[in-house]
Amino acid sequence: MPTAAVPLGSAAGTLSRTVRTLAVAHYVGLVGAGTAMLLFGVLHLPGHPVDPVRDTVSDYALSRHGWLFNVAVLTLAAGSALLLAPAVRQSGRSRAPWGGPLAVVG
Repeated sequence: MPTAAVPLGSAAGTLSRTVRTLAVAHYVGLVGAGTAMLLFGVLHLPGHPVDPVRDTVSDYALSRHGWLFNVAVLTLAAGSALLLAPAVRQSGRSRAPWGGPLAVVG
């Protein structure tokens, strides 16, 4: 008995697009986290006024290169969120374990 070819519907296209989007989010997150690490490393080069052993983390933000520290922290936060996005998407959880929403806006 001959079988007819099953056309790929929009569900297969949507799944493929979702997988591609999650893969891109993963790689962009890795690049963001890596970039943040490089920026943090630049803050330890000679000539920067903060001693990583003696001073606190807030001294980085208050130094004359504080803008670089702020950019590194924001880049790390964005990269971490993008790395976490595929895991949240695949878990399918829309509520926190305590029964409330995962994000509270407002």
